[in-house]
Amino acid sequence: MQILLRCFVDVIDLEKPIDREYVFWKGDLLVPRLVTHNPSNEWLDAKFNGRNVEKIAAFHADDHGIKLDFKTPGLLDSGVFVPIENIPSTLNTDEVLVRTYAHAVNQTDVLIALGRGKSSETMVGEFSGEILAVGSLSRDIYKPGDRVCGWGALPYTNIARVQYHRIHRIDKSISFVEGASIPLAFQTAAHALMNIAQLGTYQKILIHGAAGAIGQAAVSIAQYLGAEVYATPGKQEHYIFIGRYGALNEATA
Repeated sequence: MQILLRCFVDVIDLEKPIDREYVFWKGDLLVPRLVTHNPSNEWLDAKFNGRNVEKIAAFHADDHGIKLDFKTPGLLDSGVFVPIENIPSTLNTDEVLVRTYAHAVNQTDVLIALGRGKSSETMVGEFSGEILAVGSLSRDIYKPGDRVCGWGALPYTNIARVQYHRIHRIDKSISFVEGASIPLAFQTAAHALMNIAQLGTYQKILIHGAAGAIGQAAVSIAQYLGAEVYATPGKQEHYIFIGRYGALNEATA
């Protein structure tokens, strides 16, 4: 009865809303209301102004792959994550799929982001994470759940799809942040010392810039190979840092 009275009797009270229309649906009494729906407004605004819809979401919000893209090369604040298009539904036989938890930032990445890289260059794509799936060629080497680091992924993607020879298993004692810094530095140092220099036990090696990423990797690999290591840092304050590796430098030699 009260509802009927509110529908047909004028009640003058400017401080309270007056509802004239009601619907009783499945035990609920409903009244019409207009409320702001921000996602719809954002979509309409972007649609009519020729922009993409932007939203804030968790890095691993769902299984959709995303990557970092710069709307305006050279402007770092124009970077946004965009969906990865045309993703094949199945892995190639030599590929692995990795859920990434950390990415490295190196000089090449920075130059490309600033618009100063060569047109033929792409970001290195160093990452670390856990394997989600493996192709047939690597099933005897890796399995889902393995902690790995690698390179060659799309820029700062949440799901890396790379060839299995570009990844390597990392121990649980190594964090994902530490693991993401391993691939480029250690592969470069290993190739230089083991394949080119063919460094061996009891040989001597001088490493310049030993406090840098590749320098630290070179010192570690040279010591692992049993060589006698001499090192020079790029800055005076790095002497103590180099000394932690047990390498000889001009201050200790």
